[in-house]
Amino acid sequence: MQTTHNPIGKAFSELKVRLPAVALDCRPALSAAGVTSVYVIAMTGRSGSTWLTSALKQIPGVGHPAEYFSESALRFHGDYSHDQSLEEHIGHLARSRSTGGRFGFKINPRRLDWLGQYIDLQHSFAPPFCSWIDMKRRNIVKQAFSFARAHKSGKWHDFTNRAKAPVDGPDAAETAPDFHPVEDRMVWHHLAMILGQEQQIETFYRTTGFQPLRIFYEEISDSKAQLLIKVLHHIGAALPDPGDLGQTRDGTRKLARDPRADEEEYRFCLRYADLLGEINLQRAEIDVSGLTDRISDMFP
Repeated sequence: MQTTHNPIGKAFSELKVRLPAVALDCRPALSAAGVTSVYVIAMTGRSGSTWLTSALKQIPGVGHPAEYFSESALRFHGDYSHDQSLEEHIGHLARSRSTGGRFGFKINPRRLDWLGQYIDLQHSFAPPFCSWIDMKRRNIVKQAFSFARAHKSGKWHDFTNRAKAPVDGPDAAETAPDFHPVEDRMVWHHLAMILGQEQQIETFYRTTGFQPLRIFYEEISDSKAQLLIKVLHHIGAALPDPGDLGQTRDGTRKLARDPRADEEEYRFCLRYADLLGEINLQRAEIDVSGLTDRISDMFP
């Protein structure tokens, strides 16, 4: 996996982390840090991965999963007080962010591709040492709108521990909804990006032979406890008692929603029903490059 422009490599270099000339097998560094198993949450953005990692952090023995390999977040995860190799950085990360010998992180397909220039993903994160979790969203239109509105508003998550009022109970205050109308062009841009990343990760699975646990955003509202049980079982973690699992609190909550948002999405689906129907039928195989050209033609 080679990329000419690699934001992760640039961020590592700025933090004085030496990058290997040949992709690194990081299993020795992980093992030396006491890690006996790893899990990777491969996700497309706005698919619920922040909720999932927040929930997993509250369960003993599953580590502190986060997006450790985002070019914008690297500086918050690591000790950069001295020059170091990538292997040393990963060792420190594993020692400080694992519990019970288990280390997890989430990453989107594009960043996974960038990371693959420096880490031998197939050998470093092969089963059974590593468990893969694939997290997507079935409703790609809502996902694209969520991306577009977050980019426009600058508000990506509502973290409950930052709320000014209690989250639970009948007297819980709800954040006043913000409505940020977005242009069709922006929604289509994000929709094409999501499709491209979905196909990118599916190519990775086929190439490596990895078989991920497949989970979906919609399960969060439908069956949170069942979703956590599936994930914990897949990564080989001990299953907590039902009462303990019920104590897991949401680290994020859905952003308050203005009724105008539903109307905006409804009108979008009406305007582009034919093309959206085509995408729904061919989601896994659709020519994303050709779709991007068609989008450009729609918005000259």
